[in-house]
Order: sequence, then C-alpha cells, then structure tokens
Amino acid sequence: MSQDNSDIIKAVVISRDPLVVATKTYYRDSTLGDAMAIGECFEGRPGAIVVVPAWTWRKSDTGVVGRDRVETFRERFPNIRLIVFAADEGEREAITRTGAETVVINQNAFLDTDLFRLAEDRRKTWDAVYTAKMLPFKRHHLAAEIPRLAVVYYGSNPEYQAEVEAALPQADFPNGTLADFAAGQRRKWLNQDTMADIYARSHVGLCLSEREGTMWASAEYLLCGLPVVSVPSIGGRETFFDDYNCFRCEPTTESVLRAVERAIAARRDPREIRRTCLNRIDAVRQDFYAFMDELRAQYGNASYDYATEFMDRVFRDKLWKTQTTVEALRGDIESAGRHD
Repeated sequence: MSQDNSDIIKAVVISRDPLVVATKTYYRDSTLGDAMAIGECFEGRPGAIVVVPAWTWRKSDTGVVGRDRVETFRERFPNIRLIVFAADEGEREAITRTGAETVVINQNAFLDTDLFRLAEDRRKTWDAVYTAKMLPFKRHHLAAEIPRLAVVYYGSNPEYQAEVEAALPQADFPNGTLADFAAGQRRKWLNQDTMADIYARSHVGLCLSEREGTMWASAEYLLCGLPVVSVPSIGGRETFFDDYNCFRCEPTTESVLRAVERAIAARRDPREIRRTCLNRIDAVRQDFYAFMDELRAQYGNASYDYATEFMDRVFRDKLWKTQTTVEALRGDIESAGRHD
C-alpha cells in the first residue's frame, strides 16, 4: 500500500528528555514548515519544537505572515516551546520581528565532517565547481565565462536545465545531461566520496545565488579545502567565510570569472581552509549544546551528557533534512517517553 504524501513531514527527535523535535522548512518557505503537524504529535506533552529555516526570513512579507503563524502555534500548543534557528544575526533580527523565539545556530555546522574531507594529490580538471539545485534562483548563468566548469545539481527541472546547458556549453555535468537522459540514461546520484573527488579536482567552489538559506554546498567546499567565490547574498552562508577562504565579487559573468582567477592565483592552503571551517563548526555546535543545556534546565533534567548522546544517537549528515511520517513520528515520541 503506497504512502500518502500528505503524511510525510520533516521531523527528527533530537532529545528524549526533555522532548525536543526539530523540523526543517521547505524551499522558499519562510515560516514554520511542519511545526503544526508535529505539535499535534506531542498529544499534550510538554517539550519544544526547533524550526530550522531552509530559506531566509529577511523579506517584506515574512513579519506579518510569520507573526500570525507563531501566534496561532502558541495558542494551539501552550505546552510546547517554539524556537527558530537563525543562520546569522541578520536572520535573527528578521525572525525576532515575527515574535518568534530564536537563537543563532547555523545549520551548516551539521554536515558530517568525515564525509566531506580533503582528497589530495588530484589533478585539477575544473577551474570551478558549482553544486546547486537546478532552479533559477541559483543563477547558473553567472558562470558562463569560466572555461573549465563542473555543474553538480540535485532536483529535476528540465526546462531550466535546458537553459543552463545552453548558457554553459563548456560545462561538464557529472549527474548527466538532458541528452544523456533522452538516450535512456538515468540521472546519476553522486555520493559523498564522489563529491569529495569532484571537489578535489576543482580549484574553486561557486556560490551565485542572491537569496536563499545557508547553502549546504558552501560549507562542503570549505571542508574539502576549496576557496569560495561568492556574490553578495542573504540567508546565512557568509557565516563561515573570511578574507582567506572567500573571494567576493559582483553578480556579473565577468566579475565571477575574475574572482575565480584571483582565487586560483592566490593558491590558498586547502588544509588551512578546512581547519578554519572545522573550528567554526565546532563553535556553532558548542552554541547548540549550550542551547540544549538551557532547555534541559528548564524542564528539570540535567542528568546526562547531551553532546555525547547527540553525536552517538542522533547526528547524521544534514540531520535537519530527515523525512518521516506522522505515524512514525508519533511512535518515536512514544518511544522517547519510555527512556531506554
């Protein structure tokens, strides 16, 4: 019997005592995602729901819409504390304007750093790699003047992909091209080992969107030792950037090309780029553990080492993307209440 897609939600239990469930919002969703459905699964239990935004809250209509939804949530679930993670201070200010409780925790700190790693002694095949959804907001066309380019993508959007392939005839598409698919090939899923190899064969990682969320790939590049070329953006990816690992430029094809050339000529040390990124990830995770300690104190439970439990029992790569069903989440919550 097939699963009703309406029952599929993004949710993961990140603490059993107190009960805390995290949920990541959806593409272009600047509100609470599946928080309402998750609240129903608590069935009156006290606890907390953490919302991890996939998209910036810094836009004109978020304050009104967000405030309405936050107030509705609080009225319906008075026993549940609702917290929205902010990717940076700008996002925190925008979320605060909705009346939601927020704390600065950047989701890119929850990549698996053992999966995205240095792969040395690879001959460079590409000047730059761009890992991004195959959607217009990613502005692939800005890479048009880069001579040797790899485009790694996820999501299916044949109409836009046709535009991208036409705009970037010099690019390699490791997942496959529309011509490949027309010939009967399936789109290739690239695992983390393959991605680490592609990054190792690239000089630079590209970040070309103007507005989105934190952009997982921006931190993947850094963990694999790549400097980044980034245009101005909002959404939180700048958190891990500095003047050593990031070459900023204007959103034009010529400016992007020149920034790539500067990054290649600078010959940044991949080990230093990764080391700095790991330090920033650790700092964010420490903030996360401190936040969870505060929650435990609120609910009167400080009897165990949350950081160890989180890494041993909960953590996995891109944890917040976890999908489940309403029925399965109810079972997880019931299990959490039994404290094994």
